[in-house]
Amino acid sequence: MSHLVYACLMAVDREHVLRSAADLLTRKSTATMDEVAKAAGISRATLHRQFAGRDALVRRSKSWASGSARRRWTRPGWKRAPRTRPYAGW
Repeated sequence: MSHLVYACLMAVDREHVLRSAADLLTRKSTATMDEVAKAAGISRATLHRQFAGRDALVRRSKSWASGSARRRWTRPGWKRAPRTRPYAGW
C-alpha cells in the first residue's frame, strides 16, 4: 500500500471529532480525552495529535459549536420564528 493511500485511510475528519466532543461535553462536562476519543471512534493518540490537550479541545469544540449554529441560522431559506407576545391578554 502506498503512503498516499495509507494517509487517506488515516485521515481524521476534524469536524466529526469536534461534533462528537461537543455532544459528549454537553452531556458530561467532565469527560476525559479517552471518552471523547471513544465517542469519536478514534484512538486517544490520534485525538492528542489533533489537539494539544483537553483545554484546547474544549475551546475548539465551543467555537465550532457556536460557528455551526451561526452558519445554520444565517443560511439562505432559514426563517426565524415570528415574534409573539406570549403573555398578551393575561
